[in-house]
Amino acid sequence: MRKAHVLGGIFINYRTTEDPENLTRVLLLRDVLAELFGEGRVFLDRRSIDAGGHYPVFLRERLADAQIVLAVIHPGWRATLLEKEESAGLDWVHEELRIAFEENERDRAEGRAERKLVIPVLVGGATHHEWTDLPPDIAALGHKQARRFGTREEAEALAEELTLHFDEGFEQVPAERTGSSRPRRHTPYLVGAAAAVGVAGGLAGAPLVAELAGTAVLVLAAWFLAAVVMFSSRKGVTSAEAVVQQMSWRDYNLRVALPFALAWIVFIVFLVIGVSDPGFVGFALSGFTVIIVFMVASSLLKTRRLQQRLVDHWPVALSTPVRPVALRADMARLDLKLAEWERNGKRLPFGLRVRCRVAIADLRRGLRLLLRDGRRGRVAWALADHPALSAAVVSWVALTAGLTRFYPVTVVIAVGLAAGAAELGYRRQRWVRWAVAREVRNHTNELRSRWSVLDRRRS
Repeated sequence: MRKAHVLGGIFINYRTTEDPENLTRVLLLRDVLAELFGEGRVFLDRRSIDAGGHYPVFLRERLADAQIVLAVIHPGWRATLLEKEESAGLDWVHEELRIAFEENERDRAEGRAERKLVIPVLVGGATHHEWTDLPPDIAALGHKQARRFGTREEAEALAEELTLHFDEGFEQVPAERTGSSRPRRHTPYLVGAAAAVGVAGGLAGAPLVAELAGTAVLVLAAWFLAAVVMFSSRKGVTSAEAVVQQMSWRDYNLRVALPFALAWIVFIVFLVIGVSDPGFVGFALSGFTVIIVFMVASSLLKTRRLQQRLVDHWPVALSTPVRPVALRADMARLDLKLAEWERNGKRLPFGLRVRCRVAIADLRRGLRLLLRDGRRGRVAWALADHPALSAAVVSWVALTAGLTRFYPVTVVIAVGLAAGAAELGYRRQRWVRWAVAREVRNHTNELRSRWSVLDRRRS
């Protein structure tokens, strides 16, 4: 079976000699490179071509993909190459270098930068004379700055240097959403229209259903009480979310989402049974139950799809506006990635190194955006984060005022309840944003230090 590989990579050009030390050095270099960049990104014929594979095809394909070509040069390399040249047979060491320089020459002719970096690598005491005065089609090799290695430490140093030239090919997946944390232009007009509709509906219905004004006030009172509960439990909920972020999607659904959904359903069902009314109230509560069940099911399905996408394409670009829970989840995913490599004691692969760096940059950017959003005013927060709810609340308060013909006491109570609930919601979100921002700032600094430790393992 052909070994899978990815576009780009490092191609090791070498000659088999009678000196076993030469092959040992080449294999050592290949292993060090594969450990850092990944198996699929380093090509060495005897390790990368399966038994029975048609090697001319494999060599040309992988050479065409390569970004870096390492020409391993040992004592006697030039003499052997010229001897092969005189024999008129196909010398694959020569052919591979010829193809690499030919592609670079084509790139220059078409006005593009050279796509292949060719580096002479000296082993076994080889000197500069080994790669000068070469055949014209590979004469450019004589003008390339060389590197030397003989020990594992020198091979690791060469690998470190190659990371500066190697394009890992990582393209971050676009964010799930890209929006602004500022109100849209039409939102104030939407809220104004909702207020006008509420007043008109209240005035039109006042002579017939004035008794509904009490129900409207009770709804506002219930919303206020819910806001009080949410504000009071903000610390406990925020701490619990920190624990939840470490769970897998399956554990989260079994231990958190499913019990919460069942509790909501049971609560609504008992509420419907307790006020069993064949009239408007019973119908409304039954409809509310159906809506809640549908919303919970939709949320679970959406969460599963999103979580799978975040895992498969980690790190996905930061979504905006930044949500505290989502930013904390991104931090938890980076934490788990680093913990995995800390446990196995291995070097951090080059691809993962790049992804960790991108993830840390996203966390820092998310932290700045989160702090900025936490400084927004009340109106900006309400219109930007909750435009539909803001319009609904304003319309409901206006409807309540209209039903009572703007009776002062009712208006004061309705406005007070709505304003109190909104104030508690504003203070809660600001506290949560700042609390999560402090946590992300402190933990990101820790994650960056851990990443640096893993990164230095490569040296």
